[in-house]
Amino acid sequence: MTSSISVSAHIMHSQEAIMRIPYLGGRTNIAAALELARTRVFIPSAGDRQDAPNYILLFTDGTANIQQDQTIPQAVQDRIHGIRIAAAGVGTDLNLVELKGIVSNPTEMNIFTVNSFVQLDDLAERLVQATCNGKSG
Repeated sequence: MTSSISVSAHIMHSQEAIMRIPYLGGRTNIAAALELARTRVFIPSAGDRQDAPNYILLFTDGTANIQQDQTIPQAVQDRIHGIRIAAAGVGTDLNLVELKGIVSNPTEMNIFTVNSFVQLDDLAERLVQATCNGKSG
């Protein structure tokens, strides 16, 4: 029972953290974000643990518009390094081909979309469930 309570508390905390992410708009350099996660976040000196899975939850409202040619190669490098990637797309201008190239397999279980930022609350619960329950690849 304690484990179930702990997981529920973690899910609620994660949902609250996702909802506090501000929307800044503008330029989108997904390649740089993916590289930064691999080279500066998921490393032992930054607190990475080998016994804990590494997840990237990428939030986007469109497509990469800076270093577009490096987006997929950076995602491939992340996945080679064992980082699992899921993407949350918001809006109607999403580049689903790009998202399929970024996320881990199976892609259909790692791409989550909503039509507007108002729906982020529903999306947050789906993302946390998928990553916390190990359903993403």
